[in-house]
Amino acid sequence: MPVSTLATVTVKAPGYRGVNTQDSPVTLSPDFALEAVNAVVDNSGRVAPRLGWERLEDGTNVDLGSSSITCIHEYVDVDGTTEILCVGNKSIYKLVGGALTTLYTDAGWTGDDWKAVNFNGYVFFFQRGHDPLRYDGSTVALVSATAGYAGSVPLAHEVLSAYGRLWVADTSSDKVTITWSDTLLGNKWSGGAAGSVSISSVLTKGVRPIKALAAFNGYLVIFCDKAIIVYQGAASDPSTNLALVEVIDGVGAVGRDAIQTIGNDIFYVSDTGVRSLGRLITEKSPPIWDISKNVRDDLNEVIRDNLYGDDVKTAYSDFHGLFLVTFRNVSEQPTYAFDTKNPLEDNSRKATTWTLQPTSMAVDSNRRLLFGFAGGKMGAYAGHSDDGDTYRFVYSSSWLDAGDASRYKILKNMSAILIGSGGADVLFKWFVDFDKRSSSRVIELDSSSFSEYSIAEYSIGEYSGDRDAAWKVKLPLSKYGRVFRIVIEFNVVGPLSIQQLDVFVKPGRTSLQ
Repeated sequence: MPVSTLATVTVKAPGYRGVNTQDSPVTLSPDFALEAVNAVVDNSGRVAPRLGWERLEDGTNVDLGSSSITCIHEYVDVDGTTEILCVGNKSIYKLVGGALTTLYTDAGWTGDDWKAVNFNGYVFFFQRGHDPLRYDGSTVALVSATAGYAGSVPLAHEVLSAYGRLWVADTSSDKVTITWSDTLLGNKWSGGAAGSVSISSVLTKGVRPIKALAAFNGYLVIFCDKAIIVYQGAASDPSTNLALVEVIDGVGAVGRDAIQTIGNDIFYVSDTGVRSLGRLITEKSPPIWDISKNVRDDLNEVIRDNLYGDDVKTAYSDFHGLFLVTFRNVSEQPTYAFDTKNPLEDNSRKATTWTLQPTSMAVDSNRRLLFGFAGGKMGAYAGHSDDGDTYRFVYSSSWLDAGDASRYKILKNMSAILIGSGGADVLFKWFVDFDKRSSSRVIELDSSSFSEYSIAEYSIGEYSGDRDAAWKVKLPLSKYGRVFRIVIEFNVVGPLSIQQLDVFVKPGRTSLQ
């Protein structure tokens, strides 16, 4: 690199591969980001702000005080009609006109950590140590009090609706037995096709507690904390046809709500990060499909240090192409968003982080991604504010060396192309040689009033009035060092993605001189 000429570092679609905090910052590709806060990778492969959330319907909801919405579920009746149900403050509610109407209350509940599933025109609610409940579209009643009740329904924590029956597991006294109901009868737990099986005899490395259940390609999949068991025959009569397919040791799910069906696969949160079930069954090699590979240590530290279990909540939105992992009741921990649309070459997923911390999540039949929060707030992933509050987008490039990490560079100027709407005050910061101190400049993207360092002196703003306007920003830089990184921040007021960065540097002496 000749010392007398300017060198250009061009980063197209900065950070389009998501966040990478796992690899060495010195050798990290500029296609990765060191930070992408409140961000997603948009359909054009650009880092852009996530959407916000808006109250459902007329937005009134209900005041639950210090309690949280801990479960959101869409009831789908046999005639196709739907209702949004939720749980919090020792009550079950129905959303009516934006307000939460109380369906059932029991002050004797010791917790609100219910799971709800649709089954044959009803909703069944299960929570460990509590009598299961059934909703028929008008009233909520104890399963044991419904007409035709038979046997003894387990007071289980996990429930799966699949293959024409309910499957339950994880009671206060039994962590290794799966029990299933009679065919199409969620209140009949003896006689007919009802039955149970214990996994204690098939585990190869000691007894492990059951955490979650899933249906996958005709199989019944049992997630323990450090083992996965796969049975076939669940789709016919499990009492006679259930047969062990395989046991996968060393990896499992951390909690009941830590798994999601992702198209023809299942993603689950283990104590070593987010994993893919499809690869495990095919290859029996857990490290190969490490979905969270690029943020593995950061995510694992959150999981291992606190052992959250049921505080780990997940959701999958096929419409938005997102698998979300959040940590309920845990302050200052981000929600991890994994892009499911375009896997990276090693089958990991592009990761970003959100400051949004829902206490429950769900996706309804209208493909809305729903969130529940403390105090009874509930809303859908939409808009560009969090219930009227602003949130801040942050992108940080990797450390860049202009092709020669041994030579100092004098930072001269930078240009950036941003795509989207105006109205944001964009903060540009730059750092050198891993120093935490930065230099910065603010550029106002305003079609009618540009800031001092926008169109008048250093930059050109082009705005056509639509949401896909191109903003070409130029600004002078300062500082010198062997490596540098660029940070872009702004409060989100609308769609605005980063298309390209060009940094112009003048090569200086080598670091050995």
